[in-house]
Amino acid sequence: MEKYLIPTLAIGGLLFLIIEFPLRMPSPKYKRRSEIALNLAQKAPDSMLMGGYWETYVFAALQPANTMTALPLEGRYVRMPWTPAMLRDANQIVIEYRESRFANADALPRQLEQYGTSLRLVDPKFYEYGEYSFALYLKETK
Repeated sequence: MEKYLIPTLAIGGLLFLIIEFPLRMPSPKYKRRSEIALNLAQKAPDSMLMGGYWETYVFAALQPANTMTALPLEGRYVRMPWTPAMLRDANQIVIEYRESRFANADALPRQLEQYGTSLRLVDPKFYEYGEYSFALYLKETK
């Protein structure tokens, strides 16, 4: 009887986990952010994505192709220290402004200085989805 006790408990435990373990369900927040990331990659492939810490890194990480380079706005923590220098070579810069609390739709700066690079607002409503709003800036040429 004892030789069957451990295998029986193991099988019983496995069956319990299979029956009681919750089903895998993707988060609605993850789905929404993935959709935003894909749309941004299609609208502005290979450009810079700026905003708050989470907005930049999460959206750039969720892009499977045409990935944008994530760079938080000046004064916020930068995870990859080489990216501020990359801003000088970028042409298009997409800035998430509503969730990052950079500005509101009525007060987006026409000219912006970030990491020693001058940017000019081209489209204040470049892309909007739910609580996220993105503006398109171009690097000023001198």
